[in-house]
Amino acid sequence: LEKENFLEQLLHALFEMNIQCLLVEGGAKTLQSFIDAGLWDEARVIINEKMLIENGVSSPAMKNFILVKQESYFDDRISFYKNKIVHS
Repeated sequence: LEKENFLEQLLHALFEMNIQCLLVEGGAKTLQSFIDAGLWDEARVIINEKMLIENGVSSPAMKNFILVKQESYFDDRISFYKNKIVHS
């Protein structure tokens, strides 16, 4: 696989295997790669309101999104997003 087109090649290979749904749970760099390439339909972001990490890794920056809803469970806030481009 070519490094420059890795995500597109990966998704094409999954399509060829008739895999039509992919759950990506990765680090910030992996998630940001999918977001930057516009290769996402929906995202769930969970934030613990009381947990503070001083020297952690920044979370990915969402792009072209629509906030669908938010829910709270104990100290967690879950935000549900859809890709604005895919769902317009």
